[in-house]
Amino acid sequence: MASKGNKRATSAAPPAPATKKVKASPKKSSLKEAVQASPKKATAKKIVEATPSVFAGIITALETVEHLPERCREMLVALVEPSLSTPKTERHASQTLGVAMIEETLQEIKAKQTQAIEQAQKELSVLEQSKESRAASVSEAQADFASKEETEKAKQSARDEADNVVKEAEATLADAKAVEVEGKKPLAKLEAEKATLAKISEEHVKLPMDANEGPHYSELEPHIASLGLDESLAIALPSSCAKTKEQRGGFDDVVLEQLVKALADKIASLASAIEVEVPKVEEQKAAVSSAEVALEGKATSANATAAELEAATAARLESSASLSMATQELEALAPSIQEATAKVEELSSVLKAFEAGALATFQSYQNKAAPMEEAAPAGA
Repeated sequence: MASKGNKRATSAAPPAPATKKVKASPKKSSLKEAVQASPKKATAKKIVEATPSVFAGIITALETVEHLPERCREMLVALVEPSLSTPKTERHASQTLGVAMIEETLQEIKAKQTQAIEQAQKELSVLEQSKESRAASVSEAQADFASKEETEKAKQSARDEADNVVKEAEATLADAKAVEVEGKKPLAKLEAEKATLAKISEEHVKLPMDANEGPHYSELEPHIASLGLDESLAIALPSSCAKTKEQRGGFDDVVLEQLVKALADKIASLASAIEVEVPKVEEQKAAVSSAEVALEGKATSANATAAELEAATAARLESSASLSMATQELEALAPSIQEATAKVEELSSVLKAFEAGALATFQSYQNKAAPMEEAAPAGA
């Protein structure tokens, strides 16, 4: 009867196919020979179905290796169960080679996953740097907008103040013109009265008397009261005016002489009053001119503040547009950053799962030792 050690050695050796007997050789067998020597020459799917679940993760990982030809993947998958199930000290050369190739392939998978994480992290870092840059641009745009807004408010206040000053200047000019208009009335009245009396004196007193006629009382009558004649003279005046030079007596001549004198005095008095009023009117006229100049200056200043306000408003609108654009550009990065972050997390999760699953399983079986033989019962 064969010993237990002999039985394990026999079971560890690869089974021979029905058509060809494989002889043990001290030389290292090739991977292809190992697969050909296995009775499980089938597709990877069938092998997975026939493989214990402990190696399922390794096989699944090997099946995802894209850089290997399909036949190579099938060979590696076929070697998983017989190679890793066999203790390290009992593996024949083809199994040892298979374990080495499986390890190399798994390490390549890990390296590629690590490289993918690093690349994804670089992409995320670039996006985050871009986010910082755009956030700084937003801050600058916000500060610029705040400054432009304050400038616009200041220009608006200046414009409002200038408009008020213009309104005040307009009111001042209106008042000056009103004073001028009222101021001209006394002068105009005096000038009109003087002109009327001068005309009466010339046309209705002097000319008729030069023609030996009497003054035209009908023209004089409306103005008799303003001449300041003595009452008795005023009463006698109509009779004296109705007489020709030949018909007049001494009293009539006195009455007419007083009339001429009264007219002359009145005209002279009016002239003096006019001389007093003229400077007043000129002063009022100058006040109007000064108010017009002041209004023009204030209107020019108001127009300048209006232009400054318009420019400030345009600058604020432009700054607002820049701020909006900077904000949109910053917000536009959010989906990309979320996607890149999710990608890093997903790849990291895949790597952790791979390390904790397929790679850990492989490493636990890679250097698997044969179980110690139990002591034989007494008398065996």
